[in-house]
Amino acid sequence: MKLLLNLAAILAAAYVVITLAAFLLQDRLLFFPRPLAHQARQALAEHAIRFDHDGVELHGWLHRDEDAAGQPFLIYFGGNGEEVSWNFPR
Repeated sequence: MKLLLNLAAILAAAYVVITLAAFLLQDRLLFFPRPLAHQARQALAEHAIRFDHDGVELHGWLHRDEDAAGQPFLIYFGGNGEEVSWNFPR
Protein backbone atom coordinates (compact mmCIF):
# COMPACT_ATOMS: atom_id res chain seq x y z
CA MET A 1 0.00 0.00 0.00
CA LYS A 2 2.84 2.36 0.88
CA LEU A 3 4.48 1.65 -2.49
CA LEU A 4 1.24 2.55 -4.26
CA LEU A 5 0.96 5.84 -2.32
CA ASN A 6 4.58 6.72 -3.13
CA LEU A 7 3.96 6.00 -6.80
CA ALA A 8 0.80 8.14 -6.79
CA ALA A 9 2.71 11.00 -5.10
CA ILE A 10 5.51 10.81 -7.68
CA LEU A 11 3.02 10.80 -10.56
CA ALA A 12 1.12 13.74 -9.05
CA ALA A 13 4.34 15.71 -8.56
CA ALA A 14 5.45 14.95 -12.12
CA TYR A 15 2.05 16.08 -13.43
CA VAL A 16 2.26 19.35 -11.50
CA VAL A 17 5.83 20.02 -12.70
CA ILE A 18 5.02 19.27 -16.36
CA THR A 19 1.82 21.35 -16.25
CA LEU A 20 3.59 24.27 -14.59
CA ALA A 21 6.47 24.12 -17.08
CA ALA A 22 4.04 24.08 -20.02
CA PHE A 23 2.18 27.08 -18.58
CA LEU A 24 5.32 29.12 -17.93
CA LEU A 25 6.93 28.27 -21.28
CA GLN A 26 3.82 28.41 -23.48
CA ASP A 27 4.95 31.43 -25.53
CA ARG A 28 8.26 29.76 -26.34
CA LEU A 29 6.52 26.51 -27.22
CA LEU A 30 3.95 28.14 -29.54
CA PHE A 31 5.66 31.08 -31.21
CA PHE A 32 8.89 30.96 -33.14
CA PRO A 33 9.78 34.54 -34.11
CA ARG A 34 12.48 34.91 -36.72
CA PRO A 35 14.21 38.27 -36.68
CA LEU A 36 14.67 40.08 -39.96
CA ALA A 37 18.28 40.51 -41.09
CA HIS A 38 19.60 44.06 -41.05
CA GLN A 39 20.35 43.97 -44.78
CA ALA A 40 16.79 42.88 -45.63
CA ARG A 41 15.34 45.53 -43.29
CA GLN A 42 17.32 48.25 -45.09
CA ALA A 43 16.10 47.00 -48.48
CA LEU A 44 12.49 47.43 -47.33
CA ALA A 45 13.04 50.79 -45.57
CA GLU A 46 11.54 52.83 -48.42
CA HIS A 47 8.27 50.88 -48.12
CA ALA A 48 8.07 51.00 -44.30
CA ILE A 49 4.90 52.33 -42.69
CA ARG A 50 4.06 52.70 -38.98
CA PHE A 51 0.92 53.41 -37.00
CA ASP A 52 0.82 54.27 -33.31
CA HIS A 53 -2.44 54.45 -31.36
CA ASP A 54 -2.84 54.37 -27.59
CA GLY A 55 0.67 53.00 -27.11
CA VAL A 56 0.20 50.13 -29.56
CA GLU A 57 2.54 50.24 -32.53
CA LEU A 58 1.80 48.49 -35.81
CA HIS A 59 4.38 48.41 -38.53
CA GLY A 60 4.68 46.86 -41.94
CA TRP A 61 5.43 47.56 -45.57
CA LEU A 62 3.20 49.30 -48.06
CA HIS A 63 3.59 48.72 -51.79
CA ARG A 64 1.55 50.85 -54.16
CA ASP A 65 1.29 49.79 -57.77
CA GLU A 66 0.33 52.65 -60.07
CA ASP A 67 -1.60 50.27 -62.36
CA ALA A 68 -3.73 49.05 -59.46
CA ALA A 69 -5.50 52.32 -58.68
CA GLY A 70 -9.08 51.63 -57.62
CA GLN A 71 -8.38 47.93 -57.09
CA PRO A 72 -9.02 46.11 -53.78
CA PHE A 73 -6.44 46.48 -51.03
CA LEU A 74 -4.71 43.40 -49.63
CA ILE A 75 -3.51 43.16 -46.04
CA TYR A 76 -1.38 40.08 -45.39
CA PHE A 77 -0.64 38.79 -41.89
CA GLY A 78 2.04 36.16 -41.57
CA GLY A 79 1.53 32.90 -39.79
CA ASN A 80 3.39 31.45 -36.84
CA GLY A 81 7.13 31.62 -37.42
CA GLU A 82 6.74 33.33 -40.79
CA GLU A 83 8.63 36.47 -41.62
CA VAL A 84 6.18 38.47 -43.75
CA SER A 85 8.92 40.43 -45.49
CA TRP A 86 10.04 37.24 -47.25
CA ASN A 87 6.86 37.51 -49.37
CA PHE A 88 7.14 41.23 -50.10
CA PRO A 89 8.75 40.92 -53.56
CA ARG A 90 5.85 38.74 -54.73
